[in-house]
Amino acid sequence: MADLTRRFKFTTLTQPADRVDMANYKFSDADRTLLDRLLRFAVENHVHTGVKVTTIATPPPTLTIAPTGGSIPGNAAVHYRYSIVDSRGQEALGSQVATIYTTGQASAPGFAPRLSPVTGTLDGGDYLYAVSACTNDSTQETLLGPTGVGTLPTFGGWYLDLPPLPSGSQFFNVYRKGPRDDELVYLKTLPPEARTTVDAGDQAVNRFRTSPRFNTTNMTNTVTVHLPNPLPSGSWTWKLYRTYDPGQWDNSLLDWIGPTGTYLDDGRATRAGFPPITSAAVGGAPKIDLGTDTEGVPPFTVADVANRIANFNSDRTAVGPSTWQWISEYHRAALVAMRATVGRNTPVTQDMTLSLERHTSGSWLPVTMPFDSDPIVAIIRAGETIGDTVLLSNWPAGPVARGDMLRMNVLQDGYGGNNDIHDLTLAVTLRVQDGVSDQSYQWETT
Repeated sequence: MADLTRRFKFTTLTQPADRVDMANYKFSDADRTLLDRLLRFAVENHVHTGVKVTTIATPPPTLTIAPTGGSIPGNAAVHYRYSIVDSRGQEALGSQVATIYTTGQASAPGFAPRLSPVTGTLDGGDYLYAVSACTNDSTQETLLGPTGVGTLPTFGGWYLDLPPLPSGSQFFNVYRKGPRDDELVYLKTLPPEARTTVDAGDQAVNRFRTSPRFNTTNMTNTVTVHLPNPLPSGSWTWKLYRTYDPGQWDNSLLDWIGPTGTYLDDGRATRAGFPPITSAAVGGAPKIDLGTDTEGVPPFTVADVANRIANFNSDRTAVGPSTWQWISEYHRAALVAMRATVGRNTPVTQDMTLSLERHTSGSWLPVTMPFDSDPIVAIIRAGETIGDTVLLSNWPAGPVARGDMLRMNVLQDGYGGNNDIHDLTLAVTLRVQDGVSDQSYQWETT
């Protein structure tokens, strides 16, 4: 294999077996194109006066927000930048910043529910009741308000006169601690019009759902990002970056997007990458094929080998294929491991099982190619929020190629068909060749 220069990765023919046709004639084609761009920047655009030449960033994207459909948090400023990528993967200067503000979170109820004894089947003893205010669904709730206290001398029930609904919220969740309970646990969700309710012992509490630890109201926002101008004709793409801290853009790469100029951000995790501070001039480096150029699985310490995480997210789970799919942007990516998690406040009440499905590049709609007829699955056990790590190095499918699609399947939803699990993530670790071989041109047509 030919060597590369250290800075701009030109191909050097230093070995007897090196040929000019290596890496698709990069020595005589891509290297020449790169050199032409460098000379244009250094010679034609250079001003030899000691005054720094200012590079003007492209205009910012335009943003529109919707309150449901995603997981972008409320009461936050969300910042976006983008960069244009040409047909050889060379990335231009990052754009100016566009910022949008999500709706503020609702406040917790300011008063405790007032209790009056009624007929029922609850055991005698001391009872505590508190409510949280919800916005879009029962998992989007505030912290608990003050606690109402009452004592039943014998069997009975409670009539709850509820406090005023806080501004911006729509309905209440009710939590109860009985004489046999260690803490407040979830009892029920009330309809929007309810201002009173009765607990006569006819509904069991969910002992796996304790009182909320965080205010999660208005956490379902989505943002649609529009490029201000259409992409140039040809094999041009763009990278989108998102951060909640305008001074920190490391690990802010959200997605690498095809010819379309619109992207729906549903709040999924970002990964390693940041907007270029200068227009990049490096591209077209030869690829390392992990399947044919190596033996076994390279260890973590191998130079230029890095791990990447593909996150499969689902806010409300249902048995079947997930609506989120990941398309490989790497020439080869070896599957290492996968691990499933759910929101910290909603442990599963029965085992949740997930699997992966692969579709090959160019034919992944509608042909389905599962890894195995008896696939390895990720499991979150009842009462848990984090599943065990599942190693994938022995799967018969081999490495994932550029353009292949992975899709998550929910085999068992973890909630007995109630579909109340939220913040489900299946994190798949992949080992890729980092640096120059990490570039991809999956929409390239020339």
